[in-house]
Amino acid sequence: MFLSFVIFVLPAQSQVIKLRVSDYGWLDSFPILKPILDDYVASEEVKLNNDQPIKNPQRLMQGIANSTAMSSRGVGTDYVTTMNDFLIGFSLGAGADLEKDVALKDLESGLGGAAGLVIGKKIDNRLNVYANMGGLSHTHTFDGIADTDLKAEISTFNIGIHARYDLVPGSGNDWFGWGGVKTHFGYEYNYNELTFENELNEDLEVDLGAGTVIQGRLKGKPRYTVTTKTHSFPLEVSSDVRFLKIFSLFGGVGGDVNFGKAKGEGDVKASVFSPLTCTSGICTNLNLPEVEATGNIDAEEKVDLLAFRAFGGLQMNISHFSIYGMVNKQIGTDLLGIALGAKADF
Repeated sequence: MFLSFVIFVLPAQSQVIKLRVSDYGWLDSFPILKPILDDYVASEEVKLNNDQPIKNPQRLMQGIANSTAMSSRGVGTDYVTTMNDFLIGFSLGAGADLEKDVALKDLESGLGGAAGLVIGKKIDNRLNVYANMGGLSHTHTFDGIADTDLKAEISTFNIGIHARYDLVPGSGNDWFGWGGVKTHFGYEYNYNELTFENELNEDLEVDLGAGTVIQGRLKGKPRYTVTTKTHSFPLEVSSDVRFLKIFSLFGGVGGDVNFGKAKGEGDVKASVFSPLTCTSGICTNLNLPEVEATGNIDAEEKVDLLAFRAFGGLQMNISHFSIYGMVNKQIGTDLLGIALGAKADF
């Protein structure tokens, strides 16, 4: 007897695990017992669906695609620094779709990351250009998700080029000054591979009555991999104020044109940990019923073509060195991005 177990996804709907009795075995001789097995299989199907961490693959693809694009906002440019000649630094970005209980059980509906080296060059008194490239690899375990530990692994690669033009010159002094109005535009490419893995460990026990019980155990490691590739063309307008010599507050609005998608694949790799057995003498030497499950988690979703957002942050400047943190919030959604970095200008 065997039980193969794979996830099944209905297009644009919630994840569904599909169990069925493929062979009734000796129960063919006792038709009155078949509905008992059928009811058990149906109830186990509902239970396994509820226990899986991915609740809606299509929504998860959308959340990850948008989070991946958002993760590099603010990573490869600069909103405050006045370069003498050139700039070098390192930035780290993250994006998350904070809508919960939709795509991932008890977690955000999407995650994305970006990181890398940033270099900048002053072209003239108003125009600066920047280039960035890098990636990261990180593993994290979420305790207690779907009654198991959900392990997440993320690997990223990102590259971009940006330009900043100081549209309106600033005024004031180091104690309090206005930085003017700046425009920013560029191109960003993001690649993210996000993998989720949890454990499946379920008892199978069907009481057919009259002391007849069919028992077994299902054990495996459901694994879901989401690959995302996005291309973005951000356009931003920002302004900033300086105070107490070392602090700068900056903020603005932006619009993004995005292309690309997230594509997910899944493999449960589950099997019966111990063979199905029958505890009653009337079925010991007879063919046991066989149960199987079929399906997959194949799903994909495109990144939002147009997105509008507001952003703001704080930068601390000490001589030629600076550190900053900023937040991006997409308007009308729960999509959020955070960027952190350190820079030196020369």
